[in-house]
Amino acid sequence: SIVYGEDTCYIRVIRIHSIHLYSLTTELLPKKFVPLRIIPSDSEKNPILFCDVLSLLTFTWSLSNIRVANLRPIIGNVSLSLARTFAMNLETLSPGRLTIDIRLTTTKDQLLTTNELHDSIDLTIIEQFKIDNFGETQTILLSPNSRLSLNYIPNDVELELKTSSIVKLRAID
Repeated sequence: SIVYGEDTCYIRVIRIHSIHLYSLTTELLPKKFVPLRIIPSDSEKNPILFCDVLSLLTFTWSLSNIRVANLRPIIGNVSLSLARTFAMNLETLSPGRLTIDIRLTTTKDQLLTTNELHDSIDLTIIEQFKIDNFGETQTILLSPNSRLSLNYIPNDVELELKTSSIVKLRAID
C-alpha cells in the first residue's frame, strides 16, 4: 500500500484550574457588537481547549447593567443553550459601565479543581466622539494608528495635521 501522508495527534485530558473572560477591548461604542469568550487554563496558566466536555459544564453569564448592553449568540440568533455556551456577542446599547460575570460549574469532580470557577470583566461604553462647536480653534489628540472620520466639515473650517497624532480644527475668518 502507498502512504501519502501521516500525522500523529496527542490528546491530553487535564483539569481546568481557572477561566479567563476575554474581550477584545474594555471601551466600546454604543450600538456595536464585540465577541466575548471564556478561555480555560491548566495549573500552569496555559490556555486549553474545550472539547467534548461541554455537555458536562454549565456556564452562567450575568450582566450588572442590562440597560447598557445585552448578551447575544455568536452566530445570528442561533444558540443551543446559554448554559452550554462559552462564547457570546455583547451588544452595546447606550453609554455606561457594566460588569460581565461568568461562573463555570460541573457535576463531574474530575473536570474542575473546585466546584465553581469564576471570572469577571469591567467594560465602559462611551459616547461617540462629536464636535458640535466649530466656531473656535480646537486641538484633538489621537492615539497612534487611530483614524478620525469627520462626517461633516463646514466650508469655513480648516483642518491642519500638526503631527501624526495631533489634528487642529480652526475656523476661517
